[in-house]
Amino acid sequence: MPERNSRRARRLSSSHTGQGNLGGTGHDSLPDFDQGPRLAVERLLVSRTPSPPSKRRKVGNGNFAPHRSVSKVSRARQLLEEKAELDWCDLFPIFGNMSNIANAEETEQQEKIIAHLREKQPPTRGLNERDRELVFPDRDEGTTLDDEYMRVLRAKTRLEHVHEATERWWFAGCELCFLATGRKVPGHNIKTCNRQPACEQARRILRWLESLRIPRQYPEGGGCSMCGHGWLPCKEVAIGLRRRAHIIEDGLCQNKPVVRRMMAALCAWDDQLLGKVLTKMTLEQDNVDITSEPSARRWFQGRLRICGRGEFWASNMVCVLDQILSAYDFHYSSEKVPAPAVNGMLDWENSALRWDNRREVEDWEKALEWLQGKCTFCAGRGYSEEDLGHTLRRCNRGGASQIGKGSSEMMYDEGFVPSNGCEYCRLPRDFCSRWAKREGGGWTRTSSSHCKHSEYLLCDGIVGFYTCGTPQYQSDIYDEVEEYCMSEEEGMPYYDEEAAASWLSQPLAVAGVEASQMVRQLSIWTHGLDAFMAGRTG
Repeated sequence: MPERNSRRARRLSSSHTGQGNLGGTGHDSLPDFDQGPRLAVERLLVSRTPSPPSKRRKVGNGNFAPHRSVSKVSRARQLLEEKAELDWCDLFPIFGNMSNIANAEETEQQEKIIAHLREKQPPTRGLNERDRELVFPDRDEGTTLDDEYMRVLRAKTRLEHVHEATERWWFAGCELCFLATGRKVPGHNIKTCNRQPACEQARRILRWLESLRIPRQYPEGGGCSMCGHGWLPCKEVAIGLRRRAHIIEDGLCQNKPVVRRMMAALCAWDDQLLGKVLTKMTLEQDNVDITSEPSARRWFQGRLRICGRGEFWASNMVCVLDQILSAYDFHYSSEKVPAPAVNGMLDWENSALRWDNRREVEDWEKALEWLQGKCTFCAGRGYSEEDLGHTLRRCNRGGASQIGKGSSEMMYDEGFVPSNGCEYCRLPRDFCSRWAKREGGGWTRTSSSHCKHSEYLLCDGIVGFYTCGTPQYQSDIYDEVEEYCMSEEEGMPYYDEEAAASWLSQPLAVAGVEASQMVRQLSIWTHGLDAFMAGRTG
C-alpha cells in the first residue's frame, strides 16, 4: 500500500504543478531511457477496422490524395498556392525586424535570451536544402556524460515530450489572453480577439503558418509529422488513414493547429521580442534568414532527424516551438506566470499525511463542497473558478453532450455505480443528510427528503473530468484499472468505458467511512486543480 500511495501522491503533485507553467514544469527533465517509448495505442479504442482507403497517388508536396484528384484542378490549386506565396513576400518580415529594436533595454533582453538558448541548442547537421539531423558527439565507451552529450539528450527528450507543452494549451481559448493573464480564457479565440495589442500581428503569423505545406505523415516512420516521437500517439497515429481523412487539412492530429496558434501568439507577444530572438537565432545557428519569405517557408517546411534509439523525424515547427517555449520560460515565467499554490500540495506529496486516514476523508468532504454547482468538464480543461459556475448538464462547451454516452451511459444506464452509499447521490452515508448513524451501529433514515449534495455530483463529476479532453484523467484511470486487474490476477485488462466504470464503482473504506474509488478519484483530481488550490487556505 505505501508504494501505491507514494505513486498516487507523486502523480497528483506533478499534475498540479504542471498547470502553473505555460511551457511545462521540468522542461529539461530526463526520463528513464531504458524504458523506451510508452506506446499507448491499445488504450485508444477503435470501434471497427477502418475501411481500405481509395487508390492514392503521391502529388506535389508529399501529401496523398485520391487518384481522381490528380487533374487540372490540382494544377490550378498549385498555381493558386504559388501565387499566395508570392503575395506573402510583401508582408515579410512577420517575425520581427532586427533593425526595429526600441532601446538598449530591449537589446539587453534579447542578448540574455539568446545566450540562454545557445547553452541549450544541440548541434545539427544539414542533410539537404531543408532537412537536418541531430548530431550526437563522439564518446568512448565508459566515459562520463559530458555537458555537450547531455545537451543533446535533453533536446531529444524535449522534442519527444513536446505534447506535454501543447496539451496545456489545447483549451486555452485565446492564446494571447492566456499569455497576458496567465489563465485560460474560453470565451473567444485568437482569430477573433481584439483585447491585446498584438492581435493583428498574431493573426498574420497564424495565417502564414497555416499556408505552409507540411505533409500529414513522414514516409520513413509512417507516423504523424508533428507527433512522430510516439510517446503519446495522436489520433493520426492511433487510428491511421480513413477514407475521408484526406479532406481534413491537418489529418486527424489534434496538435498541429495548437502548435500554430501557440507560435503565432508567442512570436507576436510583447512587441515581437521572441519573434526577433527566433530571427536572430535562426540566422546565427542555421544560416537561414527568416526575414525572407521563401527562406522562412523552406525552413519551416523542413524537418529534423532525431537519431539514436527510437529514431524519428520532427517537423521544424516542433523544433521552433521548443526554442520559443525555452525562451519564454527563461524570460517571463518568474514574473508573469503565477506560481502554483503550495498550500496542501506539500501535504499530498507525503502520502503518510493524507492517505487511508481521517485526513483523507476530510479532503473528500472539501472537494465535494467545492465542486457543488461547478462543471468538472471545464475544470478539467484548466479554466479558472469564475468560468466553472454551471453544472455539467448545463455546460455549453461540450460537457452537456457527454451525458448519456460512454462513461455516463455505463454509470446511469448500465448501473456501474457504488453500491455501499446513499442510493440517490451515491456518496458515503456519512456525507448525506438522508442518513444518520445509530448509537449501536448501522444507519437509519432521517426525516430529510433531500441529499446534502446533488444526486448527480459524484457521477457527473467523474464524467466531466474523464471526457474533458485532457489525456491525464483517462490515463489515471487506465493505470488504476491495470493495477487492479493485475493484483486480482485477472491478466491484462481490456481498456474501455465499462472497465473504467467497473473499477470506479469498487467499494473503499477509509477511517470507518464506506465510500468508493469514485469518491477518492474525484477528490484527487479536484485537489490537483489550480482553481481549487487558489481558494484553499491553511
